[in-house]
Amino acid sequence: MLRRRGAVQPSGITACQPDRQGRRATRNVPDVEMGMAERMARQMIRRRERGFTLIELMVTVAVLAIVAAIAAPSFTQLILRSRLTSTANEVVAALQLARMEAIRRNGSTDVCPTTDGSTCSGANWSRFIVVSHKGGDQVVREVVLAQQAVAIGNADTTAGSNKIGFGADGFAIVGGGRQGGVLVCMPKLPAASSTMQIDVQVSRVTVTPSNSAVAGCAP
Repeated sequence: MLRRRGAVQPSGITACQPDRQGRRATRNVPDVEMGMAERMARQMIRRRERGFTLIELMVTVAVLAIVAAIAAPSFTQLILRSRLTSTANEVVAALQLARMEAIRRNGSTDVCPTTDGSTCSGANWSRFIVVSHKGGDQVVREVVLAQQAVAIGNADTTAGSNKIGFGADGFAIVGGGRQGGVLVCMPKLPAASSTMQIDVQVSRVTVTPSNSAVAGCAP
């Protein structure tokens, strides 16, 4: 209905709305709607995301530190065992290559430690070569082990030789026998799991864990 001059307006917000004659009139917004809007606004202001307290953060950091301290030694040993296995595999690959080259070239080959990369010399198996003797000495492959923490023991052979060879028939030649081996060890591992034995028997190359400590492989 139309406003009359001098009439007291009710409390609340008024809005304009055209009447039937096209003239604009005002109507009151109920106080109830106003109250609901205010309450919703207050609830939105009060609603806050709850974060971590300083005590909760300190407890979390302490727990993580304890877990890391427990897991670190096991993780370190896992890495060392992986390096030990990788080094043993490199030695096995060199022995298998020497055998294949002996058969292919129809001549003898040797796997032996070296100090100059061209001749069998020294006793440190951290650097060794595969050398063919067919038509003169020829180095087929030189292996320099990247894992400095790994020590290679001298060839454990029946004849006390420091090299492992193969004849043209693919059979091992170790001193005067047909079998020999190399010990690979990781000084930083416990003695019971620090050594792997690589054995060559006739034409087979096998790798087995060794439970005995190796002289010269102490940390």
